[in-house]
Amino acid sequence: MLDAQRNRGAIYREEILFARKLLWCHMIGGAAILALLLFHELFAWFGGALVWYAATVFTMLGFMNEQRCCRWLLGGLFAVLASSGIYFTTTVFPGLEPVKAPLIPHSFLPVWVGMANLAYAGGTVMMLFSNRIRKAGSVGFSLW
Repeated sequence: MLDAQRNRGAIYREEILFARKLLWCHMIGGAAILALLLFHELFAWFGGALVWYAATVFTMLGFMNEQRCCRWLLGGLFAVLASSGIYFTTTVFPGLEPVKAPLIPHSFLPVWVGMANLAYAGGTVMMLFSNRIRKAGSVGFSLW
């Protein structure tokens, strides 16, 4: 019985490794976004991103425990971040007053927000349409 449990996802080993890498990139990238928003002293956006990050972590747990709807929900949450980043760069950033002595200059803000938008737009496409992600979610796995 233990041997069957240990090898239950062995036929999808490559897909599971791919899904693990994607989810670890999300965890590290999401934490970096939170830290950068905090260092830019954008506290309201930091609070919103913190709620988004917590929602994605709980959705990740459901995805890793073979709940199929969580893959779609996680892809939707990735799309929410990408679209809110576009809204931030086009609407909020032009009227933003820089703080007197920020830890990171405001000129760096559009660069990392744009890179995060592209990364999470790619993550959305992978989550929603990748067969590798779908197969990994159907077997169940852990991050380590």
